[in-house]
Amino acid sequence: MKKHLWSLIVFLFSISNLSAQQIPPSAYGIDASSIPMRLSIGNKAPMFVTTDIHGDSIDTEKLLLNKPIVILFYRGQWCPVCSSYYNNISDSLSLLEEKATVLVIGPETKENALKMEGKVRGKFTLIADSSTQLLSDYKVLFDVTYSYQAKIKQFLSSNIAENNGQKRAKLPVPATYVINRKRRISFVQFDLNYRKRSTVKEILSVL
Repeated sequence: MKKHLWSLIVFLFSISNLSAQQIPPSAYGIDASSIPMRLSIGNKAPMFVTTDIHGDSIDTEKLLLNKPIVILFYRGQWCPVCSSYYNNISDSLSLLEEKATVLVIGPETKENALKMEGKVRGKFTLIADSSTQLLSDYKVLFDVTYSYQAKIKQFLSSNIAENNGQKRAKLPVPATYVINRKRRISFVQFDLNYRKRSTVKEILSVL
C-alpha cells in the first residue's frame, strides 16, 4: 500500500512540474481519439427532463422560468479530487442557490452517486447519467485510456466502467456551464486537467 501511494505521489509530482503545453491529454486519462470539444458561450444549451438520485423530477425548461441553471460535472464517487472540490464549495452552496439552480451530473450509477452524496457536506442535486447521454450532449465526455484505468484500479481500487455500469470506461471533463434564462450558455469553465475547476466567485460573477 505504501509503495502504491508513493508511486502515485511521484506520478502527480511529475505532472505538476510540466507546463500546460507539455502535458498530453493522456496524462489525465483522455484517449486522444475522443478529446471533447465543449460547448461555447452563446451556444444554445441542450434542455432535458430527468430525475435526480432520489427520484425527484428535473425539467430544465421549467427551472429556467425561475432562474438560471449552473451545471457541474464530476467524475465519480471514487475521485478524491471531486469530493474535495464539492466539500470546499459546500459552504457557499446557499449563495449559488439564491441566484441559480445547481445541478451536479456524473457518469456513474445511481447507487454510486448516492455514495458520492454521502461523501460531501452540501445538499447538492445529483443526477446519475450512467447512459452518458447528458455528458455527450454537453460535449464533456471522453474515452478513458487503458493505462489510466489501470492507475485508478491500482491506486483507488475502483473499476471505472463497473462504477458507471458500462462496458467501456468513459468520464466527463469536470466542466461548469451556466445557462441563462434565454437557454444560452453564459459561462464555461472547461479544462482537461481535472484539478482545475470553477470557483464560486467565478460562477457568481455571471449570475
